Amino acid sequence: MLGAISGQVLTPLAGDLTGDAHRGRIIGAVGSGTLTGILASRTISGFLAGAAGWRTIFALAAVVAVLLAVLLYHAIPPLAPRTRMPYPQLIASIGAVVMRERAARWTLVLAATGFATFSLFWTALTFLLSSPPFRYPVPVIGLFGLASLAGVLSGLHGGRLHDRGWSLPATGTAWILALGAFVVAAFAGRSVVLIITAAIMIDIALQTQALLNRARLFALSHEARSRLNTAPATGNFIAAAIGSAAATTLWSAGGWTAVTITGTALCCFALTVWALGRRGPLAIRFAMTDSCNGPQRHLPSTARHSHVALGTLPSRTRHKTLAHSPRVHFSATCPDTPRAAAGWSRSSSR
Repeated sequence: MLGAISGQVLTPLAGDLTGDAHRGRIIGAVGSGTLTGILASRTISGFLAGAAGWRTIFALAAVVAVLLAVLLYHAIPPLAPRTRMPYPQLIASIGAVVMRERAARWTLVLAATGFATFSLFWTALTFLLSSPPFRYPVPVIGLFGLASLAGVLSGLHGGRLHDRGWSLPATGTAWILALGAFVVAAFAGRSVVLIITAAIMIDIALQTQALLNRARLFALSHEARSRLNTAPATGNFIAAAIGSAAATTLWSAGGWTAVTITGTALCCFALTVWALGRRGPLAIRFAMTDSCNGPQRHLPSTARHSHVALGTLPSRTRHKTLAHSPRVHFSATCPDTPRAAAGWSRSSSR
């Protein structure tokens, strides 16, 4: 259980170690690596359990954990704390940020829905593949995890989409793809080809939206990025547990048909949230810097007219939006690029 949080620590750490222009790409790379481990572990553990017993899996995992701990100790540079406060106050501040930022609450709903949907599909898929007409053994079922490694590549491209200002449109596209995946899955009860196709579509869609959600949340606060990651991590794990439990209940009640109908309903719910929030509640305030390397500051609410999702717009659009924001004036101090706004400095008129 203690080792399970390592991925949740490394993702915001990667965001801290990179600049604004490439943060989405780096978060996508780390997230894709995490997904690779999750998916590959299914296949590896399936073969090891069949060949050497389940105890071998835990022994090997312990050795790998120690090796990675030593490697990370030497590879990660020391970082000064951004804030100093008692631990209970740090934890309480997470809720304060979530309550203050409406965009955080809406994004957390999308993220939790994605993890519940992902867990629902893969848990039920195990039941499907172990039942007639397939009756596959555990090692063979584990091989199906390799088919979804396409989600790894989608994570890398998803991060780049965020850097280029297409975070919210890409999120909606990902959920449309997930909806299509469950439509395919509904007809895959006896077809291995359709099952693999649906699995690839599900992983591409849900991996992409998960990374985009996290990248937008990290844009809310430079100082509290690591703390903010606690909110989606907690919500996602709870949602995944609910999704797994729901898969068991649905399989007993209505089999694969009940699972695909529920998955379709979850995708429709997520698309509704996205459609209602993409021009308002899901808009993340754009993080500005006083210089190319200076600390981040968020635009005040007066600069967010018309519910524009600053930071999710292309460079030229951001320039026009910021230039017409009331009571806020901007001047370029660094070269403007499509993926960053590190070149802006802010001065408020009194």
